[in-house]
Amino acid sequence: MSTLPRLLKPGEVLSPDDPSETIAQLRRQVADLRTQLDEMRDLAEALRQERRQSDMAVGSLRRQLQPLYGALQCLFGAMEDVTAANSQGGAGPKGEVWESWKSKLGGLPARFIEALEVHGPMTRTQLRIAVGCANSSVADTIYKLNRAGLIDKANGKISLKEMR
Repeated sequence: MSTLPRLLKPGEVLSPDDPSETIAQLRRQVADLRTQLDEMRDLAEALRQERRQSDMAVGSLRRQLQPLYGALQCLFGAMEDVTAANSQGGAGPKGEVWESWKSKLGGLPARFIEALEVHGPMTRTQLRIAVGCANSSVADTIYKLNRAGLIDKANGKISLKEMR
């Protein structure tokens, strides 16, 4: 692209020294501007074509992924239902038993029971991380839960006893 000459300011008049040179210069400027305009129109059309191709590709991808998206929505909905049921202490008498123990014991023992209800059998380290407590607190809490007859220990994992 060529550099444009200085534009006239409002009220400024061209010097009448050489009108033919001024006219020739203005014609060159008009020709340059028309060339630039044509280039911009070509660029705009190329961008419109790219946009159409992009929209078609996204539409195709959306059609292909829609079944998977629907299946994942169902799966995550079901997982939310399970999580909601677990956070309410589960369904039936077992959940009521654990809720009773959680309110009786309170504090870390209640949080350990909650973590074991949600995640199932866990190692001491996993429990410590899930509950967010110190190592010494893990040992003390496991002792309390074991003394109350609420947990089983097997293969390095702690789990809640089966309640009947």
